[in-house]
Amino acid sequence: MKRMLLPLVLAFVAGAYAYHAIAPWQWGRTDTPAAAVKTNVSHEHPFPRRPPVTLGIAHYDFDHDGAQDLLSLVWVDGDFEDDLEPWCGAGEKYFGRFVLRVEFANGKSVDTPLEALKPEWDFFFCTEIRPWPIVLADYNHDGQADFNLVAYGACSFSIASLFTVLKSGRVENLVVEGGDLVIDSEYNSTTDFQPTTTGFEYVLADRLEGRDEHYSFTWDAGKNAFSSKMLAAPWVKN
Repeated sequence: MKRMLLPLVLAFVAGAYAYHAIAPWQWGRTDTPAAAVKTNVSHEHPFPRRPPVTLGIAHYDFDHDGAQDLLSLVWVDGDFEDDLEPWCGAGEKYFGRFVLRVEFANGKSVDTPLEALKPEWDFFFCTEIRPWPIVLADYNHDGQADFNLVAYGACSFSIASLFTVLKSGRVENLVVEGGDLVIDSEYNSTTDFQPTTTGFEYVLADRLEGRDEHYSFTWDAGKNAFSSKMLAAPWVKN
């Protein structure tokens, strides 16, 4: 039995290390003030089962006053569900209402309901790493911090959306022509979207065709949206 458990333990430790290893890609820190995370964990249930629960965080000076502010995704209402049905989306989940909360260094706090931006996103999987890092970047090069969130899509892919944080603390959608982005990612916020001089790009692993597809997105200020195209030339991710 010990020989069987050892590989599992080593795999879990390696996975946790790999998750933390991506944190430096984001602009802000990933350390979390104790006051920012509310928990109600018991020995019987390793995940908090009652809201509020802080799921993801990022630090950045969103209002450009020289002080670090806190962005967080918070589960504020709903049900905890341990889904045991035999399907690809099985597992422990938070269902219900979520807010994107910006807490400024001066004590001001602004909540944007996630349902106002993504009404179809009504659950997130529980994760061993909590809170997980929200990855920040400036995708449209307007000087404001943007970020992405990733949700369950289907058995073979996830879906991602882009958002921006205004100086007021309100969060808005960053529109991509064609809608949500299909992505192969196990994280709730990904570093796969790499900024370019005109927007961003990423690679989607096409498992059916057995090849990678490289997508490039350009910000169109007139449309206030990203336009996209798939590049035919092969592209290797460093």
